[in-house]
Amino acid sequence: GVEVNTAEDGQVFYDNNCVYCHPSDPAHLDTDVEKIADVLRSGNIRAHRRIDYSDGQIKSLENYLKSLK
Repeated sequence: GVEVNTAEDGQVFYDNNCVYCHPSDPAHLDTDVEKIADVLRSGNIRAHRRIDYSDGQIKSLENYLKSLK
């Protein structure tokens, strides 16, 4: 199948993975959307190392966060 990476996919990903440590309303995240991919891929944050992010998941998450602006 073709990955579409929609904002809706990003919202599902956020709700299933991120809300345990981050605000339920991601508009309150401190990190700039443009830096999200680098932060997730860096492995510098221990909790992020547990999740094997695909490029598509990261792209959909970026699209979701940008849609909130």
